[in-house]
Amino acid sequence: MADYLYGKRVDPYRGFRFRVLDVSGAELGGFTTITGLRDETEVVEYREGNDGITARKLPGFTMADNLVLERGLSVDQSLQEWRDQVWNARQDNSLVADDEFRRDLIIQLLDQRGNMVKQWKIIEAWPAIYEVDTLDAMSSDVLIERLEIANEGHYLIPTAAGLGLTSPAG
Repeated sequence: MADYLYGKRVDPYRGFRFRVLDVSGAELGGFTTITGLRDETEVVEYREGNDGITARKLPGFTMADNLVLERGLSVDQSLQEWRDQVWNARQDNSLVADDEFRRDLIIQLLDQRGNMVKQWKIIEAWPAIYEVDTLDAMSSDVLIERLEIANEGHYLIPTAAGLGLTSPAG
């Protein structure tokens, strides 16, 4: 069933316009895909001896998937440099604190006109894996760089675009 806003039908959002920002508002760059915007809470089954025949299901730990950002490789080295901060901090048994390379990020979903309609805050993100696709002399494909970002969760930031939906009768 379609959603309605002020008596007009509102179609679902398309997933092809988005951007990634750090919390200062600086854009991390353009990306072709982002995957991993997912979290899952472990189900803990518990039963006491005097319970019925079914177990209770309790929420356990919640884990966030790593995000994977992909884009065409270019002269911009910012993703590799961010990953290097993690590597360098671990190489010299340094006193570099984790907050030197951890960042909160914002993923914004844009509508077809470029207006932000949803945004998620990614908490304590840091680059766990940096990868460049296979170099292949027989291919003319765009070379893709991939950054896998560990994080401690995400949440949807309320926006005005997400308010006011009603059913056709409402």
